[in-house]
Amino acid sequence: MKVLVTGAWGFIGSHPFAPTQNTEHPVSLYAATKKSNEMMAHAYSHLFGRPTKGLRFFTIYRPWDRPVMAVFIFVKTIIDGNPIDVYDGGAGQRSFTYVDDDVEEITKITNRTPGPKPGWSGNDPDPSSSSAPHRIYNIGSDDVVTVNRIFEELEEIIGEKANQNDLPERRGDVRTTFADISDLKTEIGYKPTTRVSERLVSFVEWYREYYRCLAKTRLLHAKRYPRSESFGIGIPHKDVLLAYSQTRQLLKSVSHQGVRKNQHKNPIMELLDEA
Repeated sequence: MKVLVTGAWGFIGSHPFAPTQNTEHPVSLYAATKKSNEMMAHAYSHLFGRPTKGLRFFTIYRPWDRPVMAVFIFVKTIIDGNPIDVYDGGAGQRSFTYVDDDVEEITKITNRTPGPKPGWSGNDPDPSSSSAPHRIYNIGSDDVVTVNRIFEELEEIIGEKANQNDLPERRGDVRTTFADISDLKTEIGYKPTTRVSERLVSFVEWYREYYRCLAKTRLLHAKRYPRSESFGIGIPHKDVLLAYSQTRQLLKSVSHQGVRKNQHKNPIMELLDEA
């Protein structure tokens, strides 16, 4: 069975947005690429009889998130005291979903192999299924919050006010992404247990600790190698340290009984041990 990752961002329709709704009118190129992904997967299932499953993810957040994701950007700009562009007065609504809930959904739904839907007809098609072994699911939460609420929660957690730069609604954006997960509730008994406010605290704690360790590591390097701009391998030392500090922190968070320390330590690993 093939599992493809698609997106729920940028389709015209009512809310909550269900997999059974028509997605023939994307409002951005990003949404169009996601739609084409689903169409190619369906063609594959139709031609070769191989099951495929499309998972539409709704605004995931977590520690160790990418710096381009919304919650990461919000936390960074508030802590740094920098202005942040806020579109449409922060009235946009999103199905913010914590990664733990997404993992539960994915684990359960990928264990179910899709088959052709009995009675499926092209005259009145259900876009989430087919006469081929192909299914589309929403992976998200029914806890929909506004961008303004996220800012309010983060301001209280961090203890600083966000410096918002208000801008008009951005072309290609949609006001609301609200996941209809009723099929997951029916098929796998899924019920999201995490609310946004509960996990924003965890994210802020991770962010502060991660960048505290990173700053300390860079300071140690500057003291020991004041004239060095790299470690002699053509990569800026800050990028090397970032990669290794991520690895070190991850290793500290879990138990690795079978991992042996490298007998030939390099300067980066020595710095990380001292940090």
